[in-house]
Amino acid sequence: LVSHLEKHGGRLLLTLDELDYQVEVEGPDLLYLLTRYPEQNPAAWRLGLIGICRDRGFLNRLDAPTRSTFQHTLIELDRYSGEQLFDILVFRAGEAIQPGKVDEEVLRLISDMASGTGDARFALEVLYRAGCLAEQRMAPRILPEHVREAKASIYPELKRHVLAELRPHEATALLALARRLRSTRAAYASSTEVYGTYQVVCEEYGEKPLSYNRFSECLERLRAMGLLRSKQERRQGLLTLLSIEEAPVEVLIPELEKLMESRSGRQIEGGGQ
Repeated sequence: LVSHLEKHGGRLLLTLDELDYQVEVEGPDLLYLLTRYPEQNPAAWRLGLIGICRDRGFLNRLDAPTRSTFQHTLIELDRYSGEQLFDILVFRAGEAIQPGKVDEEVLRLISDMASGTGDARFALEVLYRAGCLAEQRMAPRILPEHVREAKASIYPELKRHVLAELRPHEATALLALARRLRSTRAAYASSTEVYGTYQVVCEEYGEKPLSYNRFSECLERLRAMGLLRSKQERRQGLLTLLSIEEAPVEVLIPELEKLMESRSGRQIEGGGQ
């Protein structure tokens, strides 16, 4: 690289992506040589360096001369917002997916999943895997359930120990949401829709439904535990939308039903003693 610049002239701006990872795997020797090039060559102005890293702390693991090269001009970039991730997904879906095969609602679900970390690669990986699942199953388009399954395949997060600790109406509310999402095949369901399903589930398991306000408190606890996601939109007033991101509802529903049935069995045994 250096020989080519010296022989043919011109200028080069060299951008090193994932610099912290490369140094961790390959060691700092190449980076040291590149940063020392200006001291060894009078035509140093021909070569400029930009390093991109996730962990700024990796600079502390470099030798002092190499570290000083980068510390003078550090630019910290904010994480992608949910809207920025959505725009990225819309663009990439337009490039790679046939028209009509993925709805805006599905892309919005993925961007919401990734907004906590601002990780565009994660968002694109979820979209890719969801597309593969839809194709394998010959589905007419990518569905929210494909997205949930794709996310679970990247980070398996069905927290059975957390489910086991749910209070009775928390488990019932989560089961109601999961069933609602399965029946509608939608990414989100309104809290009022889920409350209607919750009343049906309560009747199924012999529970007395909570008031809507108490039900909303259950939803808030589930959100705090990371078992559901909520957001608010203005549609003829303020509407609370609920979704499940951590696991496919087809996997979650049997787990919750098993939990509910085991608790119902214990209640029957207790009543007979």
